[in-house]
Amino acid sequence: MNQTFKSTIAESRKALDAHILSWLEESAWPEDFQWAAKHCMYEAGKAFRPALYFGLLKNFSFGDVYTNGANLNCALSLELLHTYSLIHDDLPAMDDDAWRRSKPTLHTLKGDAFAILAGDALLTEAFGRLAISFQDSPEKVSTAISILSRASGAKGMIDGQWLDISSTQGGNEVTVSQLETLHRQKTGALLGAVSALAALSHLSLAEFRESRESFESWGRDLGLLFQIKDDLLDLAPSSVTGKSSGKDSAQGKITFASLMSAAEILDRINKLENHLIGNRPSGVTEDFARGLVEFVSQRSS
Repeated sequence: MNQTFKSTIAESRKALDAHILSWLEESAWPEDFQWAAKHCMYEAGKAFRPALYFGLLKNFSFGDVYTNGANLNCALSLELLHTYSLIHDDLPAMDDDAWRRSKPTLHTLKGDAFAILAGDALLTEAFGRLAISFQDSPEKVSTAISILSRASGAKGMIDGQWLDISSTQGGNEVTVSQLETLHRQKTGALLGAVSALAALSHLSLAEFRESRESFESWGRDLGLLFQIKDDLLDLAPSSVTGKSSGKDSAQGKITFASLMSAAEILDRINKLENHLIGNRPSGVTEDFARGLVEFVSQRSS
């Protein structure tokens, strides 16, 4: 596994956790919601999306990315939004999961209604933090909000979640191509937003407008690679992954593992890796792209 991006994961997690504590103290949220945010976010998982954001900024030679308040708030907004989606995905009406990030899921501890409200609070705060992160570049604020809202809305991860749910209803036949479309939405859309926001942080607005599509598309393809690996990890023990094992097959979900042979999956992973390295956006180095895709393909959780 590439040590460079693995070290970025560790550095990002440390910086993000410190900022989470500072944000919670500053926010003065009601006690129950502070507890929920800390339970679901602090020292919880890899925080891959903030790490990707920080990693891209480091790739752009942005400087000390972990001490810049704007960067920290943008990374926090991404983790807030992603965590809201996990809280809602884990609800009984969705994936009905009892275990996430090596912790009991929120609804199993505090009930469905509280979990819905806590998720809503994180989602709302995500856009507030995003706006704050670009306050020194006011000309970029509306673009930043449009990036994250499109990725997280009905044209992005919400549509992907609905496609995921509906694919298990009514005996629908799902092809590999349709499954790829689903995961470019459900997982890839937010990774596309992460990539685009890193580019927006680094480039002038005019330069960014010329490259926005390439960053968003690259992130969607990265999300597809991420999800194919996730489907394989669903077969691994919970002690390894930190989340429920075998839940996809138990719920009758259509996955790459259910549609393709092991050899076909490995071939698709190899082709995606080569595509992500060879068709990376301008400004993304080959070393960074290679380390990133190796990390995603070789991770154990």
